[in-house]
Amino acid sequence: MVFKDRKCTLYGKQGNIVGMGAKQGGLFLLSAQAQIATQERANIAASKNLTWYQWHRCFGHISITSLQRLECQNLVQGFSVDPTSIPSNTCEACIQVKLSHKAFPSEAQNHLETPGERVMGNVWGPIGVKSIGGFYYFIIFLNDAKRYNTVLFLRNKTEAADRMEQHAEKIKQQFGKYPRYMRFDNGKELVNQCIKNWAAKNSIEIKTTAPYSPSQNGVAERYNCTLLELARAMLISKNLPSYLWDEAVSYANFIRNRVPTRALENMTPYEGWHSKKPDVSNLREFGCDVWVLDESNKTKLHPQSKKMVFVGFNEGSKSVLYYNPQHRNIKTSRNVAFNENEEPKEVDIPGLPSEGERNTSTSAQTSPEIIPASPEASPTSNTPQIQFNEPQNQSTPTKSTPELLRRSTRSTQPVDYKLSRNPDAQKPSTVIHH
Repeated sequence: MVFKDRKCTLYGKQGNIVGMGAKQGGLFLLSAQAQIATQERANIAASKNLTWYQWHRCFGHISITSLQRLECQNLVQGFSVDPTSIPSNTCEACIQVKLSHKAFPSEAQNHLETPGERVMGNVWGPIGVKSIGGFYYFIIFLNDAKRYNTVLFLRNKTEAADRMEQHAEKIKQQFGKYPRYMRFDNGKELVNQCIKNWAAKNSIEIKTTAPYSPSQNGVAERYNCTLLELARAMLISKNLPSYLWDEAVSYANFIRNRVPTRALENMTPYEGWHSKKPDVSNLREFGCDVWVLDESNKTKLHPQSKKMVFVGFNEGSKSVLYYNPQHRNIKTSRNVAFNENEEPKEVDIPGLPSEGERNTSTSAQTSPEIIPASPEASPTSNTPQIQFNEPQNQSTPTKSTPELLRRSTRSTQPVDYKLSRNPDAQKPSTVIHH
């Protein structure tokens, strides 16, 4: 480097000049320019080859499957995917917002075949209307093998444990052993330390569903809905008060045990549980009219029956349950008749004797009637009372013997009122002696 005459000269290793500069101010400005090796370049418009994850975010986090259809079917233009990228479903944003309950199988995978081996239960309630029996809840016990169902009603959830023990004892009485499994949800009314101790003592395994997964007990959950749908339909059809919901649910369960289900082939739950076909010949519509024998002590001219509302059958006593709208209570009777198509017809409940078999005493309508000698001795007699203006020491004349004979020789032959439509034929024949 040589400085001369306000100039600067740069020499290379071989003595050649590689640069020169002139002094400007306090510095020497080098007259040089860097030389860069030339490269062939071209600026063209090209599409972006993004990865699957980048396209997934560009398309607003739609599924990778939809993006693959765009590419395979060539549905859009300009969609180029980096061939080295791999589709992935690990988008954290999608996991946070798209996670949902896993689907359950449409049918149970481990269906048992032994009656009473596994019982599924579920508590429903509370309902806003107190039932006529004073209940707010009901609990169902559904047998897994034969799908036979039992419904019990509760005033509060604390009674559920007692109902479960009662049902288990009933199964033991019928099959000689307790259930092997019992499945419920995680409700504290059925899953608590007392129930666990009782189950362990009787070799019963309690199985519970996962939290917030009622579908694991889907058979019982769905059966609850079925009973409520039938009960609502029966109440609405007959315009009955809503506080009869417990009787409607009970009758709906009575019917469901006698109709087919997909879980059983060529039999009903009733037949699978009791090993005999159910008899539905006496099935009646819930809420229909039923005539009940009036057991009160009234005169012979009063009606012998009253119209009530049919609400089901009492299987234990083989009788009919009816609702009395006047007193708002539920009673039972085996002396009933149904009015179908405007023609009275008595019901014949299987297992009960006929009307003639249970009539062991003489009918009050066909028994002889003896009229007392004096009018004062029979104040309720229909014979008109006649006053005589006679002295007090004069005795009252008695009825003559022919009159007594005439009043006491009524025919004792029974009259069939049900087959006769002639009102005059309903009067018992009398023998008059002149």
